[in-house]
Amino acid sequence: MTTETATPDGAQTDAPWFPQLRDNPFRPPAAYEQWREQSAVGSAELHSDQRAWVVLRYDEVRETLEHADISVDAQHPHFPRVRKGVTSRANDTMLRHMDAPMHGKYRRMLARQFTAKRVNELQPELERIVTEAVDGILAKGGPVDLHQEFSLVVPTKVICALLGVDYAISGDIQRLSNITTSAATQADELVAAAQEMYALLDAEINAQYENPRNGLIGTLIEESRKGEIEHRQILGQTFMTIVAGHETTANTISMGMLQLFKSPEIRERVTADGSLIPGMVEDMIRMHSLVDGTLSRVASQDMVIGGQQINAGDGVIVTISSPNYDPRRWEDPYQLNIDRNDRAHISFGAGPHMCLGQNLARAELYLAFEQLLTRIPTLRLADVPEPVEMQNDGFIYGVRSVMVDW
Repeated sequence: MTTETATPDGAQTDAPWFPQLRDNPFRPPAAYEQWREQSAVGSAELHSDQRAWVVLRYDEVRETLEHADISVDAQHPHFPRVRKGVTSRANDTMLRHMDAPMHGKYRRMLARQFTAKRVNELQPELERIVTEAVDGILAKGGPVDLHQEFSLVVPTKVICALLGVDYAISGDIQRLSNITTSAATQADELVAAAQEMYALLDAEINAQYENPRNGLIGTLIEESRKGEIEHRQILGQTFMTIVAGHETTANTISMGMLQLFKSPEIRERVTADGSLIPGMVEDMIRMHSLVDGTLSRVASQDMVIGGQQINAGDGVIVTISSPNYDPRRWEDPYQLNIDRNDRAHISFGAGPHMCLGQNLARAELYLAFEQLLTRIPTLRLADVPEPVEMQNDGFIYGVRSVMVDW
C-alpha cells in the first residue's frame, strides 16, 4: 500500500481504493494481503471522496478497536464512509455510533436480550424456525435456492422472535434488509428502503406500547417508561439490530454449505459427530469475514498504530478479512480447520463495540448446519447452468443464490 506521503487529510498520494473486490470468496482481496505485508496501516481513497487510514494486521486491528481514543462518532466531519449517499442519524439512536459513557448505558439495556439465559430461552423457538425452514425446502422439492428459501429465512425469523414482532412482516424485513445492506444499492433506493423499514418498525413499536411482547422492543419500551430511552432511540436500535443480524448469518450458512460441498471429508466428520459443528462454524465465521467496510472509526487524539502516526480527526477503517487471515496470528489461515476452536477472530469485532448478538448467531448457525446435514444428507449443488451467484461488492461478501438438489 502506498504510504510514503499519504495522509487522510488530502495530501497528494497514489493511495489505492478501498474497499477492494475479492477474487476468491474464501480469502481476502489479493490487494489487502499485499498491503498487509508491506505495512500494518496504510492510506486509502474511499468512494465517498474521503481518505482514511486502513488497519490490516491482526495485532494492530485489535489495538485499534480497543483503543480508548478511537471514536465511533458518525457525526464527525472526517468519519470515513465507504460508499456515497450514506448519512447518519443522531449518534444517540444507534449503539454502533455511541462513544462512552453513552455507549455503556444503552449497551446494558440491549444486553438483557442477548445473555446466555435469553439465548437458552429462545432455543425452542430457534429449533422450530430451522425445522420449519427445512420442511419448506423439502416440500418445495429441488432444485431450490438454498439461500433465498432457507439461509435468509432463518435469520429473518430469528430476528422477529428476538424483537418480539409478528412473523408476518418477516418477508418485508428480508426484502428491505437486502436493499439496505448492499453497496450496489443507489443512494435514492437506499434512502427509500430505509424510510420504508423505519415506517414498518415504527408501527410495530407503537403497537407494543399498548400490548408489549417478550422481546427486545418490549424491553426498550419498559426502559422508556422509566424515562431512560426515547421512541426515536428505540426505532434506531431496532433498525440496527435487524441490519446487523440478517445478511451476515444468512451468508455464513450458504457459504458454509458451499465449503462443505467441496470438502466431503469434513462434511462426513461433522455429520457423524455433531459436537464438531461449533468448531466448524467458528472457523467458517473467521474465513468468511463477510463485512470489510463497516468498522469505521475516527481518532479523537493523536496516536501511533503499527508505527504510523495518526492525528486527531483522521478517519480510520479496520478491515476484517485481512487480520482474520494474518499468518502472524493464524496457522494455515486458508484452510477450514474444524478443530481450531479459536474465537479470537475479528468477525464479531473487538473491544467495547464487540457484537452483542454473537452468541445468538452461533446458536442459530449450529442448528441450521445440524439440520441441513442430518435431515438432507444428500444435499448437493443442483445440476443447472449457474448454480451459484456470488455477491462481491466490497461491502458485504456472500452469495445471491445457491441452487441445490438432493
